[in-house]
Amino acid sequence: MITSWNEIPVTRTAELDEKNRRTYQRQFALESTVDNELEAVVLQYVIDNIVGLGGVMPGDSLAFCRGLSVAQVEDGYRWTCTADFGFIEAEDEELNPLLQPAEFDWSFQTETIPIDYDQDGNRIQNSCGDPPANAIEVPTYRAVLKISRNEATFDPELAWQYAGAVNADSFQGAAPGTVQFVPPRAKRQRDQTYGFYWSVEYEFIFNPDRFVPYRLLDQGYRELNDDDEPVYILDNEGEKVSDPVLLKNGKRLESGEPPVFLEFDHLPQLPFSIFNF
Repeated sequence: MITSWNEIPVTRTAELDEKNRRTYQRQFALESTVDNELEAVVLQYVIDNIVGLGGVMPGDSLAFCRGLSVAQVEDGYRWTCTADFGFIEAEDEELNPLLQPAEFDWSFQTETIPIDYDQDGNRIQNSCGDPPANAIEVPTYRAVLKISRNEATFDPELAWQYAGAVNADSFQGAAPGTVQFVPPRAKRQRDQTYGFYWSVEYEFIFNPDRFVPYRLLDQGYRELNDDDEPVYILDNEGEKVSDPVLLKNGKRLESGEPPVFLEFDHLPQLPFSIFNF
């Protein structure tokens, strides 16, 4: 069983030919708890955890992994993996489904959301300071990115772990917290020459207003007294207020102060770089 791996940076190489085609080579060191581990097991670990055929070379979106090889080190517990990257010739792309580049499809979806404050953070209210009787709903447009890619394996556990998660890192130029992962669809396929593989369709929803943290206007019908106990807020007539009052740190918001928004992290944030798009 492979327990760890790391890249061997001193062995990285790059070449450029007369047709402006770039080729690269990367090497990785792996360690196993089993003496004389099966080559197929080591190779599958590389595909599942490091890079598979068709994977993109970091820093060069036009160079893809074209070949993998593993070699055992003398002690029997360590292995070296060599990954070759380069331009995919048309005939290779047509033959091997794992060498076909990923397909990107952008679209937009419309959602209707309720709002209680404007784009400047001001509470929506009438000239008397009262909120509208009915919630105001407005359409919002969110970009949707679908990526289709053939993969050697599919991990449903990883898909479940990422379901609904939001990016913790930059993704396709979008800032952390603004992209949500939709559970992918995966279908097992079979090629007569290259055997079984998976056709996977990923979907990502972009929200420039951020999915996390969730912002909630700080308002309510009670405030904290001097003993930090919640008590009902009274109007000028000594009656309980019938509409929520803006708050700050548990107290009624002073006149002229900007509204306060509470933030909640309700969705997991995970790195999207793992998908290697």
